Amino acid sequence: SDVASSGAPAATLAIYVHILGAVGRPGLYELREGDRAVDAVAAAGGFSDAADVGQLNLARFIVDGEQIYVPALGETPAAAP
Repeated sequence: SDVASSGAPAATLAIYVHILGAVGRPGLYELREGDRAVDAVAAAGGFSDAADVGQLNLARFIVDGEQIYVPALGETPAAAP
């Protein structure tokens, strides 16, 4: 059963996200399924002073294995492959 005898839901699955760019501590972070981009930025120490926060949708859900790049102010986003 996915529910413990206390009625609490089972533990949420761990996911891994690689965050780069204008954040305090770029790197690979373990987060939880259902977390959002804002949680990944927080795990990486928040935005640096150079971050262009308007280019990232902080409300979107993140998925296992994804890479998030936070551009600096004035930086042109890379074209999608």
